[in-house]
Amino acid sequence: MTFFPGQRVVHAQFGEGVIVAVFPDGRAQVFFPSGECRVLVDSLRLAQSREEAIIGNVVGSPECLRDAWLHVEAHALPLLDNAAALSLA
Repeated sequence: MTFFPGQRVVHAQFGEGVIVAVFPDGRAQVFFPSGECRVLVDSLRLAQSREEAIIGNVVGSPECLRDAWLHVEAHALPLLDNAAALSLA
């Protein structure tokens, strides 16, 4: 896999980070919460958002995929207090 600066990645030891630079020697400079570190590119995998992970694990028809996406989007919506919702109506 080819990595580019700006991509979110995950490393087994350092966790999630962002690629700062990729070098021809097979290493990448990655900014992790603990600081910048140069690691082997082979030790990295692309990071997925929660939504990407959920959708990536849906098996079935296109309708199943659509339904899963709608569930994710529904949970992202802010919930209104029932009393406030009634008074706004």
